[in-house]
Amino acid sequence: MDAIDFPHESTGHVLYDPGLGTRAFDPWWLILLCDRGIVDYYAWLLLRYGIALHKGSTFGPHVSVVKGIEPPVRESWGYDPGPVTFHYSNVVRWDNGRHAWLDVWSPELAELRARLGFDGAPKMSFHLTLGRLVFSQASTKAADPEGRLVL
Repeated sequence: MDAIDFPHESTGHVLYDPGLGTRAFDPWWLILLCDRGIVDYYAWLLLRYGIALHKGSTFGPHVSVVKGIEPPVRESWGYDPGPVTFHYSNVVRWDNGRHAWLDVWSPELAELRARLGFDGAPKMSFHLTLGRLVFSQASTKAADPEGRLVL
């Protein structure tokens, strides 16, 4: 990854099995809890461009690290690496026309996945979901040849 593509840096804390003990529980999920200010800021910027969001998700601002798949190395489930640094893009994407997100790059998250026995990065790469679009948008891939909105 090129640092120019991920100019912003933040930290988060890992949470295993979010929602444990609630109706929202789904086993074998691992997320990195992030600063709500990132979502608030980008939602505010998007609104200035006429793109409204329903901000957030059930577990608040986060980066999904493992999505409901039992890890090959179960003994590492629950390992706490402490604060995890991640870098995020200033390019807002909505390729699916329903959600807006920022791409995330983090060697520490890739190491955590490797510790659990997975390949370093998930299939869809790491990303921080900003929220669900209030009104569906044309895919940025069709709207912009570069497939992005740089804010």
